Amino acid sequence: MNAMNPIVLVEENQENRRLFKQVFLDLKVKNRILFYSTFLEAKRQLMAQEIMPFLVFSNVLHIGESNNDSHYKDIGVQMKCPCLFFSILFTQSFVIDPFAFPPKSYFITPCNTERFKNVINSIIQYWSERKSKEIYKVQSERRIRSASTSTKPSSS
Repeated sequence: MNAMNPIVLVEENQENRRLFKQVFLDLKVKNRILFYSTFLEAKRQLMAQEIMPFLVFSNVLHIGESNNDSHYKDIGVQMKCPCLFFSILFTQSFVIDPFAFPPKSYFITPCNTERFKNVINSIIQYWSERKSKEIYKVQSERRIRSASTSTKPSSS
């Protein structure tokens, strides 16, 4: 995971996209920002162009859509990057379960733009730290090994 790689936003709502664009601009984020409407579109484009994202943000509502569950798992595991889910519908801000399988965190965007900016800034800073990336790498490798051993047929 390279902190200078692109940040991906999976979101079809233009208003939410504008919010993220403004926050990234205000925070002076130097990463390229890539926007996709679905996980499938993101997965296809990222893999076709061999892009390894730094972070993936997605509206939590995308998880329930057809087969998005497997696509975000693929992005998180194959590209070894955290997938973070947000919701614009609620007013509290918190991070839950950043090291669960599949790699994901949930945070809910505050209704206040300044607080939202602070949440995004904290997330980017956290994942930019060397220790965080090393912990994530080790845990990703464990998940991959675990997933590959659980799919092997057992010998009778």
